[in-house]
Amino acid sequence: MSASLPTVDREVMRRLILQALASGNANQWANLLYEVPRLAALQGVPLAGDADLTRSNSPLRALLLDVGWELMASGHVRPAQPESSWVFISLTEKGREALGTADANPHQPDAYVAFIRQRVPDIDATTLLYVREALAGFGADTHIACAVMAGVATESALIALTRAAVRWLPDTESGRLQRELEGKKQASRLLDELRSRLDVRKAILPSSVADHYEISLLGIATVVRLARNDAGHPSGRAYDRADTYRILLMLPDYLEVTFGLARWMNTQAPGAGVIPGRAS
Repeated sequence: MSASLPTVDREVMRRLILQALASGNANQWANLLYEVPRLAALQGVPLAGDADLTRSNSPLRALLLDVGWELMASGHVRPAQPESSWVFISLTEKGREALGTADANPHQPDAYVAFIRQRVPDIDATTLLYVREALAGFGADTHIACAVMAGVATESALIALTRAAVRWLPDTESGRLQRELEGKKQASRLLDELRSRLDVRKAILPSSVADHYEISLLGIATVVRLARNDAGHPSGRAYDRADTYRILLMLPDYLEVTFGLARWMNTQAPGAGVIPGRAS
């Protein structure tokens, strides 16, 4: 009979390894076999029936080694000393950053995506695909690619919102917006067209959106779009981890407001988005 699979996933094991190395109680691969189960027990993390990682056939041991190697390859872990070969290991600066406590920590891609899914349960697969690509670029330290993919994710969300707005707006205004959408105009133009229609309707927008409209929807969209334009064209603008970290920290707020507004528009009657005080 094959060994049962561990109940911890890769993201949890990743976190436990980083925490073990940061604790000072583990500076060798062999130490992790004891420190990871200890931290799991302290945190109430369920392990497989046999949490003895010293057993060579333990599925958890295999998972620890797999994830540990991934952390080495991604630059989160390194040999502790030049002469120590692979026996003694420690966290890199990037590894220490990965222990940050932000709810949406780009260093923890699975947890980041889970956080977005929790806040935006109806996010579409296309937008989520680009979010994952942005995270992959961040993890691989290809920060221009990360900035471009984060920008594409915001545009994908903007398209979803525009489709909802076309349904919500009266026919006298929805036609041009639909043509902009079908014409696949630049995101900046689409955002301007959408903004011109939303600005005069802020009084009828839900308070949860109206209170954060300027910053979360328009402000972040502009910041990420400019980053994408710089990164996606031969401007010579370089991006580092600090730049893309800030972008990825803002992205969940933008997605929550954008999809939240689209969700609200889709619950309204078609053509209900009439400017206050004006007949449709």
